[in-house]
Amino acid sequence: MSEHLDEALDTVLERIAAVARRTFGAASCSIALLDEAAGELVYRAADGEAAERVVGLRLSVARGLAGFAASAGQALIVDNVVADPRFAADVAERVGYVPQRMLVTPIARGDETLGVLSIVDPPTEAPPGAGLELAGVLADAAAAAVELAGVADPAAVAGLGPLAGPLVDLRALGEDERDTAAALLRELVAYTRRRNRR
Repeated sequence: MSEHLDEALDTVLERIAAVARRTFGAASCSIALLDEAAGELVYRAADGEAAERVVGLRLSVARGLAGFAASAGQALIVDNVVADPRFAADVAERVGYVPQRMLVTPIARGDETLGVLSIVDPPTEAPPGAGLELAGVLADAAAAAVELAGVADPAAVAGLGPLAGPLVDLRALGEDERDTAAALLRELVAYTRRRNRR
């Protein structure tokens, strides 16, 4: 991904983190993206408590509540974080903020995990299901930003051969046309997978 697109993606993720924190009334919110080659979550955006120490942090997907959410592809709410064996206490101490409650949800596109959205110390008034549903909507926004940044970067799609040009050209279309094109591509991929399983 080009440096310009990388910066633009970080800006969008920072805004999503800020909206998430304010929407939930939480102490902080962070967004980490998965570095598959390294097997790590890389924290790209944060808002609220200790945000400046969270951005740039790298965490193995084998550790922490965020690592669990990424590996399992499962959202979770933990009401007593320090008592949970999955909690990476040393990382919390390093950033200078130990949470009491966390809501963590994967950022995903289909079956592919792209990262994790973590909401730290949200109030307990909202029903758990409602909190997870809202966090899922915000995670979907982050996933769309990551996906669009990848499609907008010619280098990221260069390996797709004849598809690369049309995918990059999608940037010039309106939202409805992009949605239609994405739906058609998803249907084509699903059809091809079904046919190959026969």
